[in-house]
Amino acid sequence: MRYAIKYLLLCFLFFNCSPEQKSEALSSKIEGTWKLISAKTIVGKDTTVKDFTKDIDGIKIIGKSHFSFFQHDKLKGEGDNAKFSAGAGIYKLDGNKYTEHLEYCTGRKWEDNTFEFTLEIQNDSLYQIGREKIPELNVDRIIIEKYVLISTETTQNQI
Repeated sequence: MRYAIKYLLLCFLFFNCSPEQKSEALSSKIEGTWKLISAKTIVGKDTTVKDFTKDIDGIKIIGKSHFSFFQHDKLKGEGDNAKFSAGAGIYKLDGNKYTEHLEYCTGRKWEDNTFEFTLEIQNDSLYQIGREKIPELNVDRIIIEKYVLISTETTQNQI
C-alpha cells in the first residue's frame, strides 16, 4: 500500500510538470548509448519483427543535440546477409515527442528528412515509436524500436 501511494504521488508530480520540465527530465534520461533489441515494422497490414540479439547488432547514441545510429551483421560483412548502415543528425525533444532530422546516412536518399517519434522510458529500456515516410522512396511505415541502455557516457573517454 505504501508503494502504491508513492507511485501515485510520483505520477501526480510528473503529470503536473510543465512540458519544459518533462523535456528536461526525459532529455537527461535519453542521453547515452542504447543497444537495439528489437524493431517492429508495420507497412499497411504487414508486420515484420526483427530480433537484434541474433544476426544483427545495432546501437543508437544520443547526445545533448545530436544522435547517431549504427547497424551491422555479426558475420563481419561475409555472406548473403552482409549489412552495414549508419546515420546521424540533430534532434529536438518536446515532452516525449522526439523529432530527428537525418543529416548523414549510408542510404543517401534518406538524408535531409525529418521523422517524428514518441519516446517512452521504462527502467533501462527506451521505446521509440513513430512513422517513417519518404514518398519519393515509396517508404511509409510505422516503426516500434526497443533499446536497452548500455552506457550513459557519450564522450571518447571510454576508449
